[in-house]
Amino acid sequence: MEDPIAQAWSDLYTSNPKIKAFALLKGSSVTWQTSNWNLVNEADVLSSILKSPADTLRIGDVEYHRVHVDDTSFVATADGDGGHLLMSLIDVGTWLVAWAAPEADPELAQIDLAKTALDLREKV
Repeated sequence: MEDPIAQAWSDLYTSNPKIKAFALLKGSSVTWQTSNWNLVNEADVLSSILKSPADTLRIGDVEYHRVHVDDTSFVATADGDGGHLLMSLIDVGTWLVAWAAPEADPELAQIDLAKTALDLREKV
């Protein structure tokens, strides 16, 4: 049986190769992530991100500045070559998290991530 999350990642990367890393967050646990990204120690920060009034957040050694947040999505951008941190709601308490390269258009990357989240809604 094929892993639907791995397939979703493959499809997303194929359609937008500027999205370089991807993870699934359930509650405050990272349950799946690409091999080039380790968000396990950041799960608590990510799960509370939408409730936080802070304009900045730190994931690893990178500080991101909040660009957009609503009930179903989150977009933050880092200075320099820190790239973009994206989140899209799959279902209550379950989010896709992605990192897009600095040269990516964060709005377009977020649209691609949201489409992937919708595709996974019935599969996770």
